[in-house]
Amino acid sequence: MRKNKKISPKDNRITEITNPTKVNLTIGNTTVAAYLGNSTAAKALYEQLPFKTQVSAGSVDFCGKFSGLPYHEDEVQGGWFAGDICYDPNGDWLAVFTGGDNAKPHLKELFLGQIAHNEDITKVSQIKGTVELMISLA
Repeated sequence: MRKNKKISPKDNRITEITNPTKVNLTIGNTTVAAYLGNSTAAKALYEQLPFKTQVSAGSVDFCGKFSGLPYHEDEVQGGWFAGDICYDPNGDWLAVFTGGDNAKPHLKELFLGQIAHNEDITKVSQIKGTVELMISLA
């Protein structure tokens, strides 16, 4: 499991998952190991596994429309790390971030989990176009 580093005391991004749930993250034809965290939204997503949706490659992520997940306001973080799996409650978007670590407080994300290994982030970032994303139990 990866551990990220905060850039300042005001950086509220999740850096490490305690009590992770191992899952498989499949984007297109590529499957990598990932972990879900313990947030309210992550637990609700876990109850929906296996979960499938269409996502499109962007410059720093794969993003797809997703219906609402429950959450507590104190679980919202400002930004993401490469490899994070997040849910944007303002637009009902699920995203798998593959680059562009971002710590801007106005970016409201709910941390759901993360890709397990750095080399897999690179592998996933090379996928192009619109593909199916599936999260399933490992």
